[in-house]
Amino acid sequence: MASFNLSPTISLSLIDRRLGVVCPTIRQTMKSVQRTTQLLLLATLLVASLLLTGCDRKEKIVDVNTPNGGVEVERSTETGEVTVTVGE
Repeated sequence: MASFNLSPTISLSLIDRRLGVVCPTIRQTMKSVQRTTQLLLLATLLVASLLLTGCDRKEKIVDVNTPNGGVEVERSTETGEVTVTVGE
């Protein structure tokens, strides 16, 4: 007849063996959750940076190109500020 030793060492080794089978699955799941969270955070930061950067809305009033250079006049649609750029 087989005898069972119920010492703490054996019971812990049995638990360790059982967790050894389960732990890789838990680790894979946790890594998957961690990567998903990181990707979501990265996407949120990307969208936030694009929204905060915005774009410079200007309308072109005059654009003159000549062989010696050119003149470009732009007006900001938000502030009404006029910018004159002379190219040589």
